[in-house]
Amino acid sequence: MSKQAVKMAAEPDPLERLHEDSVDLALSEPGIQQEIAQLAYEFWESRGRPDGSPEEDWFRAEREVQSRDSNGS
Repeated sequence: MSKQAVKMAAEPDPLERLHEDSVDLALSEPGIQQEIAQLAYEFWESRGRPDGSPEEDWFRAEREVQSRDSNGS
């Protein structure tokens, strides 16, 4: 593989980066943040309200909201 091919493979696709930025921006909107917080709380409650890492529930809620939004639901 040439050096140029290696360099090009290492650079992120601009369209992919734009999509990631759009998703990050969408997830930071106040209404979306509230929805994520509510869903994360529900996940935490369904796990029996354990002590520990709330990030697990938050990231799960983010993924679910992001997936739902990208599917047009």
